Amino acid sequence: MLELHKPGAVTLKAEYEGATGQIALTIQANTETKVAQSIRPVNVVTDLHQEPSLPATVTVEYDKGFPKAHKVTWQAIPKEKLDHYQTFEVLGKVEGLDLEARAKVSVEGIVSVEEVSVTTPIAEAPQLPESVRTYDSNGHVSSAKVAWDAIHPDQYAKEGVFTVTGRLEGTQLTTKLHVRVSAKTEQGAISLTNGQVQNCHLPLLQTQIQVTLFQMSTIN
Repeated sequence: MLELHKPGAVTLKAEYEGATGQIALTIQANTETKVAQSIRPVNVVTDLHQEPSLPATVTVEYDKGFPKAHKVTWQAIPKEKLDHYQTFEVLGKVEGLDLEARAKVSVEGIVSVEEVSVTTPIAEAPQLPESVRTYDSNGHVSSAKVAWDAIHPDQYAKEGVFTVTGRLEGTQLTTKLHVRVSAKTEQGAISLTNGQVQNCHLPLLQTQIQVTLFQMSTIN
């Protein structure tokens, strides 16, 4: 199907089994009166404190023929609208029409970050997770890679606890790794890191422990 949206001349060329041909067409303006029926909705997602990128045009549906793009001028967005997570509406004036455009703007982002705890034997560097869970304002749970601060061997040279700070890649957000250094650990125990079972060192306890693994669900 050939769609032509403005008047002018066009030449169509074809080839079939070695034979070629062409036809010249003159496209005239459509003078039929059309009535704008609606404007397709606009949905935009932006970060906290970040001005959303609203489109320069919107698509207008007519009672007949094809939809058409029209320029639009959006209302200014007060800065305080972008200072917290929420969804709000922005109105726009469509060029050449009395219809009003509407854009739904969602301010979304990470609202909390998982902190991690590990145990390591004396004189053995702790294993640092490559990523941690993040919890978004829209309810989604995802993960982000972490760049951890350097750990000095003195920090795990004797029993005790210490904390390592990590920064989520591409953000200014931080998380913490809580490290316990233990003189008595058992090789081959299990731990949960980002929902996966891994081998690790756990401290030996004198009492019997019942371990229950819970299936964590993702919030959609």
